[in-house]
Amino acid sequence: MRGSQIPTMNLIGEPMVKMRCIKTDTNAYLFIVFHHVVMDGSSLQLVFASIVHAYMGMDLELDTYYSYLEDEERLSNTSAYRESFQFYQDNYEGVDWCREIPEDKDETGNINGRRFIDTELTPEGLANMEKICGITPNGFVNAVVSLTLSKMSGNPDVVTTFSFHNRADKRKQHAGGLPVRSLPLGVHLNELETLADLYESIKAQTAQNIAHSAYNWANDTENSYENDIFAVVYETAAITSTDALDMIGAKLEPLEAYNEAALRRKILSSR
Repeated sequence: MRGSQIPTMNLIGEPMVKMRCIKTDTNAYLFIVFHHVVMDGSSLQLVFASIVHAYMGMDLELDTYYSYLEDEERLSNTSAYRESFQFYQDNYEGVDWCREIPEDKDETGNINGRRFIDTELTPEGLANMEKICGITPNGFVNAVVSLTLSKMSGNPDVVTTFSFHNRADKRKQHAGGLPVRSLPLGVHLNELETLADLYESIKAQTAQNIAHSAYNWANDTENSYENDIFAVVYETAAITSTDALDMIGAKLEPLEAYNEAALRRKILSSR
């Protein structure tokens, strides 16, 4: 099986979904590789369900992707679309946002890479944080990223993005493909006092931007605010080592994410 793995994809001239079935004396294994450009995680669940249903001779769910595309076309001619467009114009245009870590070298030959920073966050700790602070783990990560970008750039106005599944209605729930929306999340740290203020700002914006997701802001914005070189992948694990930080001469300042007292902590050292 090791020698029969599905090869990597060439984005030009090759299918974006590949499958291979490997049979042994006792079992059969179906391997599927797909590029994220053609479907999201929810679509993969639909694919798996269809395979199981077909194997068991059950009726298959109708894929509503083309109906979803028709709905999107009609939506672009509605007042909700125009209202959402104006919402993003009013709240995100004309601001000198910090979008990524400032470059510290003039060379253009730097290679993108990953560096893992160990944390002491655990699933139990994150659940407790959500209960006390009223913010989801994803919202907490957005807060950390915003504070980090602001501190490294000196700019109190920071914009990041978050992914919204965009499957609120039943038709979209049965649509294969990539209906996901990438929505902005901008914070003005000089207008906020404590972590609690930052959490409330993130929660309010998340709800407002989802409510205005009729307009596909990320796809239609000329200057996309995607954080191209600053991506966050976090795992919850009880790890105390900070070797990754030591390698770059940095230190990890405890945020006490799920400590109730942390909500009243000043978010900027200058305050």
